[in-house]
Amino acid sequence: MNLKKKANNYFEFLSSKNINKLKDMFDVNIILKDWIVKINGKNNVVKFNEKTFKKFKKIKVKVVEIFINSKKNSVACKIIIHLDKLKLNVVDIIYFNKKGSISKIEAYKL
Repeated sequence: MNLKKKANNYFEFLSSKNINKLKDMFDVNIILKDWIVKINGKNNVVKFNEKTFKKFKKIKVKVVEIFINSKKNSVACKIIIHLDKLKLNVVDIIYFNKKGSISKIEAYKL
């Protein structure tokens, strides 16, 4: 499983607001946790993303660095997120299940 490619695809789909491709990447029991929310389940995470996509005209994620932990099927990604004029420096830790779907995303604002 190419974890780096999967992580880059995830950020590309976020940037292009491609909800269908994101939905395909998510495990049914995905957990999304950041400094504000904790969301459980694929449908709820998809709804959260759709709400974010409507709130911001432009979303751009720039990947600065990716660290791979192949033993745990996870990546830690240092990214810069541009939400319209807002700029966030974030570290995302993305966990993949054995099928290659995203099972958990933990986001930390720097």
